[in-house]
Amino acid sequence: METLILNSSEKINEIISIFDYYGVDINLKNLIHVEEISKKTTGILITDEFELSFLKPIFDYACKNNIKILAVERGLLSLINLINGSSKEIERPFKGNSSTFISLGSKLAEIIGGAGPLKTNFEYNFEIPIKALPPNYLPSSINLESGCIEAIESEGKTNILGVLWPILSGQKIPSRFENILSWISD
Repeated sequence: METLILNSSEKINEIISIFDYYGVDINLKNLIHVEEISKKTTGILITDEFELSFLKPIFDYACKNNIKILAVERGLLSLINLINGSSKEIERPFKGNSSTFISLGSKLAEIIGGAGPLKTNFEYNFEIPIKALPPNYLPSSINLESGCIEAIESEGKTNILGVLWPILSGQKIPSRFENILSWISD
């Protein structure tokens, strides 16, 4: 099993060290072209913004072959724009606080093993308004102060999760959030 990452090769060791810190085994490899996705690939990690023309074939292949996708921070912006078929700017300055609500019954709640209100203590640079939520996607987590999206997930059979949280930045993540790292690495 392997997880492919869309990111610069300079950051791959830094990201692997975060998985190591939380005791999550991962076979992480850089992905540049859709042709590089092998039969061993079980997950794709999107950690930055990309041109939609670059991201679309990878996204389509992953959906068709039931490969998990995790979009983190600015990667979530690319994911939302891709699904909405738009490249318009959706982010705005962060106005919320570090309180979030994880939706009951969501895939995210299942992954981290809990739902309801939670203090994340993350520092955010931007927020995503709820009106940007793509069709056929659910808000897995919403900021309690601003009402903005902090996490989304796909409905139905596809395994797509996007989180605004900087879980790969080295900031301390809340207890059980390491399960998100385990989810994409399995």
